[in-house]
Amino acid sequence: MQDYQHVLLATDLSEDSEAVAKRALFIATRANARFSIAHIIEPTPMMYGGGEFAIPLDVGLEETLQQEIQKKLAEQASRLGISAEYQYIRNGATKETLIELVNELKVDLLVLGSHDQKGLALLLGSTANALLHAMPCDILAVRV
Repeated sequence: MQDYQHVLLATDLSEDSEAVAKRALFIATRANARFSIAHIIEPTPMMYGGGEFAIPLDVGLEETLQQEIQKKLAEQASRLGISAEYQYIRNGATKETLIELVNELKVDLLVLGSHDQKGLALLLGSTANALLHAMPCDILAVRV
């Protein structure tokens, strides 16, 4: 196993993410690595009507969501001892956005949670599985 220099925790900010966060903290501490935390906000359809006549359902919804996520991320980061300069919120498709962030930050270990898949989700795959085959660094998928 290589010595990790930068560990990035990709969190969904759920209750389950606390167990994943503890595992990431343990590894980052043991490796004496930089420790960062990130949350990706997936695009959500916020329009109705379609086409040029689409009307926002709530013009303040996106801003409110961003503020709430920032607050929750800061709380989780505080519990882990991660300073504000190592907290990242990005908007976009999870896989592509995480790959960009990993490359930008020169991360060599990405830690994320992995949920059991059932039904259609099992057939189509998961975010963790998609990242496993595309990520330019090591990945630890912690079962939650």
